[in-house]
Amino acid sequence: MNYPYKYRKCRCVADVSTLNYFPSGIAMCAAYMLISCLFSSVVFQQCSASANSTADACLETPTVEGCTIIRRMWSFSSRSGQCQLNFVCSNHTNAFRDEATCNEVCSSVPRPQPPESFQDCAFWLTQLHKCQQKWLKYYLDYWGKVQQVLIYTGCGSSPHKHYAYYVSRRHCTELNLPRGRTRE
Repeated sequence: MNYPYKYRKCRCVADVSTLNYFPSGIAMCAAYMLISCLFSSVVFQQCSASANSTADACLETPTVEGCTIIRRMWSFSSRSGQCQLNFVCSNHTNAFRDEATCNEVCSSVPRPQPPESFQDCAFWLTQLHKCQQKWLKYYLDYWGKVQQVLIYTGCGSSPHKHYAYYVSRRHCTELNLPRGRTRE
């Protein structure tokens, strides 16, 4: 017997509580479990999707095309990396009745990260709370005026990069320091 894609991944266990993860098709899954238990030697089956198929379902774009019932339901947005309230087909795989279910099912989906090209000095200036060290330094410029610079390091995946924000010029740059020199 061939079931639709989202019901095929089943494995043998005795717990039925995870049927709540599937807002549509609970009756179909329960009927299949009852028939397989009564008429064969198969143990109870719990319809639980693997992490990959769940991630695939959460990454599908919610649509209202080609369906008979359109409802306002929670669905996972791959752009924002969060669950949002949208109008979607009621039987769509990326449609959930409440936000808690959406967050629970789609928790294994990787959240969008900014590309490495955008993780420069200006990016980390807006994300200073993610940097390990930051300090203010004062120096005399060419004309003898005291200038202020904010130096921060330990940001993101490259902890040895040092960045400097020159307050008076409002200019940000990456410092090229030898690895041994810090806080001078």
